[in-house]
Amino acid sequence: SDNPALKYRFLGDFDTAMLALSKVHGLPNCPPARQLNLDTDNKVLCVERGGLIFVFNLSTDISIPGYRFHVPVPDTYKVILDSDSAAFGGQGRIHPETEYHVANDGTLAVYNPARTALVFGPA
Repeated sequence: SDNPALKYRFLGDFDTAMLALSKVHGLPNCPPARQLNLDTDNKVLCVERGGLIFVFNLSTDISIPGYRFHVPVPDTYKVILDSDSAAFGGQGRIHPETEYHVANDGTLAVYNPARTALVFGPA
């Protein structure tokens, strides 16, 4: 049996949620992901696939309030999957009901916590 202190169950739960999201949004049949932003200074990668926006903050210590990047569709977005959710063993720093509006310059501003994966979809 796994040591519960290691919290592997949360990784399995996140994997299950990501696979379910993939099925619901038809990601296996979508064109390949399109890179929106690669920020090597902050260790952030943003990509779009199937109308969803994926934001990966790979930094171990840099959380970024108001992180801006260009998105292909001027829409209102909400978080539909958040690795920082308490359900996945995270700190719960993102409120799940928050709506994010694309600015007139085509950028989306989000809170981007360190060591997280966020998926945004149309609100």
